Amino acid sequence: MQLSGALPSRFTVVIKRTFQIINEIIYQVPWVLTHSDLSNTNILVNSDSGHLTGMVDWADASIEPFGIALWGLESILGCSGPQGWAYHGNDVSHSRRMFHVVFLAEIGGAISDKTCRAIKELRTLSLLLRYGFSWDEGAEKPTRDTILLEIFLQSELKLASKPLEIIHSQYQGHFLE
Repeated sequence: MQLSGALPSRFTVVIKRTFQIINEIIYQVPWVLTHSDLSNTNILVNSDSGHLTGMVDWADASIEPFGIALWGLESILGCSGPQGWAYHGNDVSHSRRMFHVVFLAEIGGAISDKTCRAIKELRTLSLLLRYGFSWDEGAEKPTRDTILLEIFLQSELKLASKPLEIIHSQYQGHFLE
């Protein structure tokens, strides 16, 4: 099912740009075992220490390009409440940078700018795939509620009218800012 044309027109440039370069970016990152539903409801945390103790619901796990499940990071950086979506804390950029720093420490080093750009684009794709569709009457259809796409793709929507080179230059060395 196509998103372009089904979602409001402000998403068209982001969708087209992402799908235009998909074949180029999926080979810039390692393909890894990916939990397809890594959200706050499937992460187990020790309430005393705050440390991760496990993950559940691996039914849809598969081998995919790293970054395709980064929608899950956005889902744990905030929550939905009576006033709508709100990020935890005052600075979501700080939380994303901390993830980036810890990720790099865990993998044991830096990654190339080209790989960072690919991960950034795969994050965008993951958000489009996760929040661009909804289940309606037992079928997957483009969503009518674009609030989460608006929130999670704020940067991409602001940059949509700029050339791809300018967008990529702004993400050198970081894939989540």
